[in-house]
Amino acid sequence: MVDSSSKGSENEIRGTALAKEKAKKKKQTGKTPGLSRGKKKAEKIIIDENLSFKNETELYKYFQEDIIAIEEFYYKTYDESSDIQEENFGEYEDLLVDTLSNPDFIHQSDIISNEKAQHFVKTYESTTDEDSVYYVVVAYVSDEDPAFVYIHFPTTSEELYKRFRTGEVLLDAQEEYENGDALADGDELAIGLHSAMLKIRSEKDIPEANFGDYRHHRDEGIEEPDEIWRDPDLQGNTLVTFIKDFSEGDKDLFYVSVAVEDKVSDSHLLLFSFPTTDKTLVERYRHGENLHAEEIETSDSH
Repeated sequence: MVDSSSKGSENEIRGTALAKEKAKKKKQTGKTPGLSRGKKKAEKIIIDENLSFKNETELYKYFQEDIIAIEEFYYKTYDESSDIQEENFGEYEDLLVDTLSNPDFIHQSDIISNEKAQHFVKTYESTTDEDSVYYVVVAYVSDEDPAFVYIHFPTTSEELYKRFRTGEVLLDAQEEYENGDALADGDELAIGLHSAMLKIRSEKDIPEANFGDYRHHRDEGIEEPDEIWRDPDLQGNTLVTFIKDFSEGDKDLFYVSVAVEDKVSDSHLLLFSFPTTDKTLVERYRHGENLHAEEIETSDSH
C-alpha cells in the first residue's frame, strides 16, 4: 500500500494487496476482466505498452502524486461520523471486482489530468431498511481494462457518491441496456411479444421495474447460452430464444433473450430480454427446434 499521506497510510482505501489477489483469482476463472497493478514479465511490472516499472516501489512513486490528489478530494466530503467507518471497509472489498466488471457508470476522471484515469461507480440497493451502499473505484485503464487502482471505497453518502459522478460519461449501463434491443425502438413485433410475456408472468416474479438490475446477465446469456430454440411464427418470422440458467443453490434465476432472424444479413435482431425466477415461464419459451450454441452465430446489434 502506498504511504502517500498520514491518513492514507492508516486506511484500506486504495488498491491493496488483498484486492489484487482477489482480482487475480477472478481473472484466473475467466469470469471477470483482469484487475492488478500490472503483469510481471522479465521481473518488470507492466501497466501498459508504454508504462512499466522495475518494482512496486518505483510503480507507487510514479502514481503517488495522483493518489494524494484523489485522496484529498475524497476526504473533503467523507464524514466518518455518519458514513461507513474506514476500519470496516474490508467487509465490502468483494464489491471491488464486481464494480469494475459491471459498473452502473464509468466517468472520465476530472480529479486528475491523466486521461486514462476513470471512475467506476455502482449502487448496491439494500434489501432491508439499511441504507444503500455505493461503491467507487478510481482506476488507470489500459486497453479498456483496469490496470491500476488509485482508490476504492464503499459509502452510504449520496453526496460523496455524486462527487465521483463527475466528468464525461463513458458508460451509462442502464441507458445502454434500454437502448440495446428493438423494444426500445418501438418495434411492433417486440412490443407484442413483450406484452404477452408480461401478461403470463407470475406476480411473484421479478418486477419489470427491476429488470435493469439484471442487465449484466444479458450479454453472457446471448453469447454463452445454455439453450437456443428456433421457432417460426404464423407471420413468417423465425424467432430465436436464448436461455441461460444463473441459478445458485435453491435460488432460481434465468435470463431469456428473444431475437428474430434477419435472413438478408444472416444475423439476429434482439427483440427484448428479461430475467425470471419462474421455471414455468421459462418452459413456455422452450419450443421449436432445439439448437446447440455452436450452431448459431448471434448478434444483438440492429
